[in-house]
Parts: sequence; structure tokens; C-alpha cells
Amino acid sequence: MGNVIKQTNRTLLMEVINPEKLDFLTLVGDVRGVESLSDDKIKEINDHLLVRSFDELLEKFSPAVYCYYNANNQKVVYQLDKPEGVPEEMLTEIPLNRQNEFMGMLMSMIDTKRSEGAINVDFKFEKLTDMISPKK
Repeated sequence: MGNVIKQTNRTLLMEVINPEKLDFLTLVGDVRGVESLSDDKIKEINDHLLVRSFDELLEKFSPAVYCYYNANNQKVVYQLDKPEGVPEEMLTEIPLNRQNEFMGMLMSMIDTKRSEGAINVDFKFEKLTDMISPKK
């Protein structure tokens, strides 16, 4: 019993963080007739998708929001995938990382709640909208 097991479980998040990056299904490919993946394929999947921290997720997946003005309906549009048909000069990519002011504010608020002993489930996200949205 000289070895200590540091981790006994993993979480598999099946969510699109950045549609521009490879995903699990693309990496695995066609598995018809295959009973198990090769060690090389598992290493490739881990290299592309495995993260051990939130900061590593931000670094590896570089999540972003794309923003542009839609002249047809006269609205500013925000979306997670890069819109087709919008010229690059009309498109703003907003990286979601710790340098982003809005993301930094959210992380700071969550850290404050955590330090007060509140769990994320108790976080009142509805009130957050009131705090950051102008009333007029």
C-alpha cells in the first residue's frame, strides 16, 4: 500500500466549449466493428480534451463569444460559434478568459460567495442580471 491513489474518478463534460476546436465524436471517429480504442487514439483524445483545471480549460479551448451588428433587424448579436457570411472586419471576437472584465467580475463574485460559505447552487444569478443591467 505504498502508492496513494490521488484521484479515483473523472467527470466527462459533454458540452461544446468552442465549436472551432475538435470534439469527442470527431476524435473517436467511426467505431463500427471496433471493440476498444488504441492507446494512441486514447492519448490523442486526452491531448485534445483532457483538462485538470478551469485555467487549463480556458487555455486549451480558448472559448469566445462573437459579436456583430445585424443591420436587418438592427440588433447587436452575440453567439458562440463564428457566424458565416459576416465579414471579418464587422465581427468582434470576445475571448472568455480571466482577462475579460465581465468574466473576471463573475469569477470574483463566485469566489466571494464561496469564501462566505455559500455554494454555487445558492448563487442568485437572477440578481446578477439586475446588478449589471441598466434600468432605463
